Amino acid sequence: MPRHRDLAPVGADYATTGPNHNSLHRSIPASRDELFSCLEDGQATKEWQGVDVEWTSRPPRGIGSTRTLKGLGQTVKQSVLAWEPGKRMCFRNDRTTLPLAAFAEDYIITPTSDSACELRWHYAFEWGGRAKPVLGRLFGLAFAVGGRRDLNKLASRLESTAESD
Repeated sequence: MPRHRDLAPVGADYATTGPNHNSLHRSIPASRDELFSCLEDGQATKEWQGVDVEWTSRPPRGIGSTRTLKGLGQTVKQSVLAWEPGKRMCFRNDRTTLPLAAFAEDYIITPTSDSACELRWHYAFEWGGRAKPVLGRLFGLAFAVGGRRDLNKLASRLESTAESD
């Protein structure tokens, strides 16, 4: 079983200022409230991102809420750093089985019409394992490729939901 490690307690700004930061964006065919609900929903996240999400704190969700993500043989425990329904949610990885020193991600929703919006997914990390420069770059590339794929799956999921309504 992989070993859990504690990560640095970074703030929300880390997602855009950390040493290995990136931003992905995608037009999403849904209202900002529909998109926010989908991002919050553990079952929906499994469908578009392929990870199990368990909220480990009681509702209502907000700053300080916690959740655990499991998938691809990894476990990640996260804390909410920012929570603005319909607008933004930001998470910090607190513990993980990945060899990271720090990680944060920030989802920002901007409406472009009543039935569409743009999602900006900012994230940053610091690799904490061996061969830091090489493996850190590879992790960043793999995360970006997987993130683009996941955003396309999210958009398709919400588009098919809108069509069935």
